[in-house]
Amino acid sequence: MLLDRHGGPCRTDDAEAWFDEIAIHIVLSCQPHTAEVVAREWCSRYIPDMPQNWIVATLEQVRQIPPSYTSLAIGRRLNLTAVEKARLGLTHIAATDLTPEQVLDAHRERDRLRKEARRRAEGRQSQARSASRLKPWIEAGFNTRRTWERHGKPTPGPHSNACRNFVLGTYGGNVEDQIATPLA
Repeated sequence: MLLDRHGGPCRTDDAEAWFDEIAIHIVLSCQPHTAEVVAREWCSRYIPDMPQNWIVATLEQVRQIPPSYTSLAIGRRLNLTAVEKARLGLTHIAATDLTPEQVLDAHRERDRLRKEARRRAEGRQSQARSASRLKPWIEAGFNTRRTWERHGKPTPGPHSNACRNFVLGTYGGNVEDQIATPLA
């Protein structure tokens, strides 16, 4: 995110804020004797103008009173927007411009799409294309599904309901108009 926002290493007054955030992660994830080495290496790569004594002082401050390390707290400190989060593919930091309801809705939608993709990969049909929704027994001229199944699930032939409806004039207009219309 730092490289994205600054187009490379940070050489602005934002450097302190970036190091404050990474210092929490370094202190919580590294052994005490290696935290300073890791912090110096990170700063040399991403914040090259950071004074060395400031690095040590920040690490000590974080060790004494660690700030909140939740996804929402990190998102607020970094002022992360939903657009930036999506573009960078960040998953463990909360966007600050979304309400909890919007976050929950987005999570449910992603979960629904993921489950649907898994079902398609397994070869399952969508409910919209199921026999219960399409009701092919009506198109084949049967009133009930069970009767249609008992007859071996026949497909509609040339005398299907659509053909009968056209001939009997149930699609609109009257039968005389449909019969009198010459075929081209």
